Amino acid sequence: MEFLEALPALRMAFTFFTPREKHQIGRNLFEIIKPPVNEGTDRKDLKTVLRAIEFERILFENASKYGTRIT
Repeated sequence: MEFLEALPALRMAFTFFTPREKHQIGRNLFEIIKPPVNEGTDRKDLKTVLRAIEFERILFENASKYGTRIT
């Protein structure tokens, strides 16, 4: 819930940046926080794939609900 309370201010803070700068910030953050790939991880595990798809659906649904543009 704290994130949702902070979201309007966070969005305001990023209005200063151009779309290209926002994209680069997002790419840099992804590089910083992406988890390392474990060689033993089964990337084709159907259960994991389905959970990821469901998570993404919920994420996009909530982003839309709160007016956050995805693209």
